[in-house]
Amino acid sequence: MLIASGFWQATSIFLAAGILLLSAVAFISVFTMCFQSIMKKSIFNVCGLLQAIAGLLLILGLVLYPAGWGSDKVQGYCGPDASPYQLGLCSMGWAFYTALGGTVLTFICAVFSAQAEIATSSDKVQEEIEEGKSLICLL
Repeated sequence: MLIASGFWQATSIFLAAGILLLSAVAFISVFTMCFQSIMKKSIFNVCGLLQAIAGLLLILGLVLYPAGWGSDKVQGYCGPDASPYQLGLCSMGWAFYTALGGTVLTFICAVFSAQAEIATSSDKVQEEIEEGKSLICLL
């Protein structure tokens, strides 16, 4: 089965790349209990940067998706009024809104990773590390 539009092909590539990056972040985050840095960079900053890049890729995919509505296949389903960014007789489904919500959450997680870096680099945490503790929870 072929994808109806070149825009939808690009959307698929951008969304897949964003999800792949987020999967890499999930894999790396497992090791945050064991390592604090990757190549002398904070693991929190690295993960936050990867999350932000993934969010940008997801945004590109979401912006390009409606551009494919002008294809002949979509006009066959949604009527002759369907054109890029104009749905014609069709309506948006829940998947687009879910992807939009996930993209927003991706950026929120990127901000949280920056806050995690600030929290773990505080003086109190450094004192706990110097005392030999490896698992530190500050309340």
